[in-house]
Amino acid sequence: MSSLLYDRKTKKLTEITQYGGRMMQAAYQGKCSRFLLPVVTGRMYTRLWGWWQRTPFSCNKIPGFVKQYHVDMAEYEQHVFRNFDEFFTRPIREEARPMDIDPDRLVAPADSKLLVYPIRGDMHLKVKGVDYTLEALTGSRHFAKEFAGGQCLVFRLTMDDYHHYCFPADGWQRMRHTVPGRLHTVSPYSSEKKVYQENYRVVNLLETKHFGKILMIEVGALFAGRIINYPVRCFRKGEEKGYFRLGGSTILLLLQKNAVQLDEDITEYTEQGIEVKLRYREDIGTAVR
Repeated sequence: MSSLLYDRKTKKLTEITQYGGRMMQAAYQGKCSRFLLPVVTGRMYTRLWGWWQRTPFSCNKIPGFVKQYHVDMAEYEQHVFRNFDEFFTRPIREEARPMDIDPDRLVAPADSKLLVYPIRGDMHLKVKGVDYTLEALTGSRHFAKEFAGGQCLVFRLTMDDYHHYCFPADGWQRMRHTVPGRLHTVSPYSSEKKVYQENYRVVNLLETKHFGKILMIEVGALFAGRIINYPVRCFRKGEEKGYFRLGGSTILLLLQKNAVQLDEDITEYTEQGIEVKLRYREDIGTAVR
């Protein structure tokens, strides 16, 4: 299964193919999906898969992965790995992801594929045709109403992306809580599932200096069952917040009404349902005064 993607760097439309597509299709659309899906999306399956990726035998898949997904290893500090898990969490060179220091510019939290959705006044939003309430997404009713009329930015990370993520603006963290759940894939194969309210996730309420309150939600996914956040209270824009351990995953940014004016090309393509390819710390919008 593939979908259209607009790359801001090359200004071209390309097709993106889902990693592990055959297995995903069998789990979600195959004849045995009724029995296979609960196994595949359970945490034990991802733990066992992760254990295998930490063995020395998993090194054999690294060269083929780099070639297939065109990973530019010149961007990364480490080139010798003991296993695939170590390769997946490899540190990047600082100069490979430059950042505009203007505090009024919001940055992308990760290498990812972005779609943008409006949050209705009744605190509902529709993501890829699936209806969500803010309460279901966040696991709490206490602060959800503050984001009515705002925007939900969905940053989807795939296996070939750099899986560390950063804070999108200057500010401080007011709250963090974990919502338990399953580990559905975040690919198009799970389009009929409410993955962002069913999956395991970490919800962070950020108070920022220039963009008001931001809800930043890290969502675990199939093959990415661990979310590692650093113990940071006050933060600077672009400062590393944490990373995912193995696999595809998603970051949601919920923005308040009239807080950010997104860049024109992002608005143009996401309104057509075309994902926009972004890089860690890349500018995506400007604070509305």
